[in-house]
Amino acid sequence: MSHRPTYLSITLVAIPLLILSCRSAGPSRGAAESVSAKDARQKTGAAGTAAIQTVTLRNQQPPASPASLVRWEGDRPTLQILFATNRIPQRSTPGSRWSYDRQFDQTLRFGVSHVSIPEQRRGNPPEPDTPPRRFLGFIPLPEEPPPPPPPAPEVTLVQPLAEVEFHNRLRQMLSQSSRPEVLLFVHGFNMDLDTSAIRAAQVAVDMPFDGAVVCYSWPSRGKETARNTDTQIVEQSSLPLAHLLNDLLDSVPGSTRVHLVAHCMGNRALLEALNELPSRFEDERRIDNIVLAAPDVNASEFRELAQRAPQLAERVTLYVCDSDPSLAEHTTPGDAPRAGSTRPPLVVDGIETVETGCVSTSLLGDGHTGHDLGLLGDLAALIRDARPASQRPWLEPAESDDGVWWICRNVPEEQVWSWPRDPKRTAETPRTPEPVESPIQLLSAPGSPDTQD
Repeated sequence: MSHRPTYLSITLVAIPLLILSCRSAGPSRGAAESVSAKDARQKTGAAGTAAIQTVTLRNQQPPASPASLVRWEGDRPTLQILFATNRIPQRSTPGSRWSYDRQFDQTLRFGVSHVSIPEQRRGNPPEPDTPPRRFLGFIPLPEEPPPPPPPAPEVTLVQPLAEVEFHNRLRQMLSQSSRPEVLLFVHGFNMDLDTSAIRAAQVAVDMPFDGAVVCYSWPSRGKETARNTDTQIVEQSSLPLAHLLNDLLDSVPGSTRVHLVAHCMGNRALLEALNELPSRFEDERRIDNIVLAAPDVNASEFRELAQRAPQLAERVTLYVCDSDPSLAEHTTPGDAPRAGSTRPPLVVDGIETVETGCVSTSLLGDGHTGHDLGLLGDLAALIRDARPASQRPWLEPAESDDGVWWICRNVPEEQVWSWPRDPKRTAETPRTPEPVESPIQLLSAPGSPDTQD
């Protein structure tokens, strides 16, 4: 007797095949254009020490681990961010954590912050989208639970340093870097010391930047309503910043590439400080790049203050962004035009003006996300690769009566990368506690009255 296939047997075979085909549906278009962090981890093996995956054809060599990298804790690298501040230090009890509050002082103080950054903020693109799973092609299947959000960056250690120790630590980090470079970051409005150190670490990590990172933290009030007070404080903070710049340029080796990056209101402190530097720095041109991102400075004042910058640096770049939240949310119709948001963009002799267009400068302020890396791609080409605007193909020239500026029409190049992991830097013991003793003297007790609000 012959055995013919029945509808039941066909169904029993077809249904598993349909389910398998639904579950193995490929990623949506564009997924093949980038290598995900998950794929990169699988290719590097369990040790996680090997190859670097990249989405661009340039710069195929993996970046060296910077001297600022202290250790790995799982997938979280911890970096040393040197800081200088004119905030007054505070400490509640001996052995407790140091803090630098919003109280203003002309005295410059130094230290180092250890900042832990999650892996998702290290240039990795998001996982590619996949179509929803369906049974028999039309019956939705239960969705897998989304992965937990990445842990937030955090400052795990704040250690005050004497000025001589600060400069010694800086030179030591430069000697251990594959490329002796310094990135000095000046934050904008409404930011405390911890947040400014985190932002400097994120910029350096996502660029990536292999040299030493220094953050100058002026005592912003940390309040949305204190804009007028912050404007006065940031002007008064220019002299301590000028002292820092003068000593930094004198203390680092002559071959060191120095890059200065300021955002929003921090541009005023930087521009004022540059005008205080001795004229001898004009002959030496010790500064490679000055980056002025979305300056919260009156446009007419900016023209006057910025004249000194091209005399001191090899290249000066002005990023104009009329959608930067730091400018859009804190200006009123009666305010004078700001240099960071004028229309048409401000054009000054000796300065390359870039209208950010499809990317945002907010990642330098309070809008940084692990995947909002458009501006970091342009900064990498500018700072790390020393490419002028004319050599960055995503920028297009535009012209007005004042001259030529550049418009970012496309998203700049992005990379997927990671630092090689050194087993010696993997955390196997609890984090180092803060030292009980400090080389600085406590100058103000916590809770002392703040007379500047």
